[in-house]
Amino acid sequence: MAKPNSDVPQDITDQILPCLPVKSLMRFKCVCKSWSSLITSPPFARNHFKRASLQNPKTIDLKLLILLPCGFKYLDLAKSFDEGAALIRFRFWPNGYKLILGSCNGLVCLGLENIARCLLLWNPSTGESKVLPNCNLLQDKRHLHFHYYGFGYDSSSGDYKLLLMIDRKIVIFSVMENSWKIMHKARWPWHGYSCYTKGVYSNGALHWQDHHGDIYAFDLKIERFRLGPSPDASMLGRRQKLCGAGETLYSIKEVKNSMDVEYWLLEKYWFHRSWTKVHNFPGSYDFCYFLEHFLCISKGNEFITENGEDIIRFDAEGGIVEQIRMCNSPSRCEAWNRPHLFDAITYEETLVSPNRGNNLYSAPWV
Repeated sequence: MAKPNSDVPQDITDQILPCLPVKSLMRFKCVCKSWSSLITSPPFARNHFKRASLQNPKTIDLKLLILLPCGFKYLDLAKSFDEGAALIRFRFWPNGYKLILGSCNGLVCLGLENIARCLLLWNPSTGESKVLPNCNLLQDKRHLHFHYYGFGYDSSSGDYKLLLMIDRKIVIFSVMENSWKIMHKARWPWHGYSCYTKGVYSNGALHWQDHHGDIYAFDLKIERFRLGPSPDASMLGRRQKLCGAGETLYSIKEVKNSMDVEYWLLEKYWFHRSWTKVHNFPGSYDFCYFLEHFLCISKGNEFITENGEDIIRFDAEGGIVEQIRMCNSPSRCEAWNRPHLFDAITYEETLVSPNRGNNLYSAPWV
């Protein structure tokens, strides 16, 4: 490694580096050993995350991670699709079923199904990954199918937790303790099952919405369910979808007797505060189709959706801004009658590592 420029004082370097994007910092690790040690240290990762979240608390370098038959790709939602699309290298790529279980603070939780099924944490921005220890309840399972699941962060303890519902039992994995436990006292708050339902993380809780429109939150600190308010009590029973991006929780709802869609936002997370209707999005096709294929909202109230083949960006008035086909082998997918994309989730570009000890998981918001 080359020596850094000695004309730049160390305190100036320490102030500049945390302000840079993750992609630049990953390159600057090669400048010298001292920079590499600094950039990979838990305090630096916390400081970098805190700065980024304070500058842009809604979307911290928000990316869209897309699971394709050929691997993973991502889109930088702050750029045009042509500029922001790229392939991500992933060293775990067995044949078989893949499942995105959730994302939080730059970490993505995945389920990989092959001869040796495994669950793992992965930071797509740094390439670091951690295979989780086996869960006893999964030993006799042939497939990684869960009724409900979610991944999130408990800021009170600095711990990341994965929740799975297996055979009507709720199990939680603690990254800090590196172990699983069965929640014998926790009961799912409503009857009925909706397979493959991903919990939406926001402000220390995982959220699900039942068919009545009620929102249930699993508090990752006390590890209990609680009932939260719907964006509008008069809209109970109307079709809707709960979504999240970073620490922001929002809801997409149909407008009665219309094809329009409303966008509601809970920017500051307190259940006693009301939601705010941010935008009315003119619908151009059936709402059920919109809900099924909706992915996220980017800056300027632009809606990101997919149609099984392309990723599409709509502007706030319902017009198509751009679209892109992410699949590298469309002819092979068509020949095998497979979808061109399997799943997608937003994630933040951070330096948070899945392989660090307790020091990393001190609350990044403090």
